[in-house]
Amino acid sequence: PASLPLVQCPAGTQSLLVNGSFEQPVISSSYVLLNQSSVPGWRTHAGDGMLELWRPAAGGLIPYDGSQNLEVQANSNAPVYQDIATTPGTTFTWSFAHRGRSGNDSLAVKIGDINALVVQQTVTTGNSAWQHYTGTYTVPAGQTTTRFKFEPVSWAGGNSSMGNLVDAVLICANPPAPTATNTPVPPTAT
Repeated sequence: PASLPLVQCPAGTQSLLVNGSFEQPVISSSYVLLNQSSVPGWRTHAGDGMLELWRPAAGGLIPYDGSQNLEVQANSNAPVYQDIATTPGTTFTWSFAHRGRSGNDSLAVKIGDINALVVQQTVTTGNSAWQHYTGTYTVPAGQTTTRFKFEPVSWAGGNSSMGNLVDAVLICANPPAPTATNTPVPPTAT
């Protein structure tokens, strides 16, 4: 929707994530449960390994970006995540769109070492409109793989396999800060 902010990575950079708007694979029905190996970049902790993609026909919902979005809670309330290669000391900006399915849904955004994730933000969004969220993260020393994870916290309707829609996920490496340089000043004639 044009009224919502669209975040793009700065010129000359691109998102570190793969398939952040869930456009691959293209699905032909209103929603499809797919094995995580069929959805580039994304993984789940769900025992069945299933991810759920939606198209606009699913409940009349229009994705925030592109033609498809993801329901975090496919067959369970398991987290969805992506691991990315990172350089220690790099600061990146993350952003995504969130929407509840049957009412107010909440999820935690966790980022960090795959064995030590830290909650960056917990968001709650109703089902009447997409909301856009953003933040920054600096990769600590020694961390060359960073996990970005959506973990369901609560969902309307009481069914743990229904809730927390996400789309337009970006992780953009911020350009390095300019370094100060001393520029010699030529002497002036007096």
